[in-house]
Amino acid sequence: MLEVLAAGDATDVGKAFKIAVDHEMQAMFQIASPRFSAMRGGIAVSALEKRMPAACQQRDFVVAGCLVSYGPSFDAMYRRTAFYVDKILKGAKPADLPIEQPTKFDLQST
Repeated sequence: MLEVLAAGDATDVGKAFKIAVDHEMQAMFQIASPRFSAMRGGIAVSALEKRMPAACQQRDFVVAGCLVSYGPSFDAMYRRTAFYVDKILKGAKPADLPIEQPTKFDLQST
């Protein structure tokens, strides 16, 4: 069964882990967010303390202690940004440029 637990700050993360343990959840998947990136250490530590395997969307979370990460390659997206900057500097209107989705994904594990 899949259950979504929302967390807006560090206090909410603690509450979410308590709910997860109380509901006997067996694993967690953390969706990428700038807010969660700032709390990655606390999230990883909480997952380790609760003995809950954690899958995350960013490589940095694996370094912090998550079991595995799978998500878009930020390095590839940053390199692709240069394409747009070049087009704009050559006179293209930003509104006329296509919106792209990531095409390269990274799998990182401990």
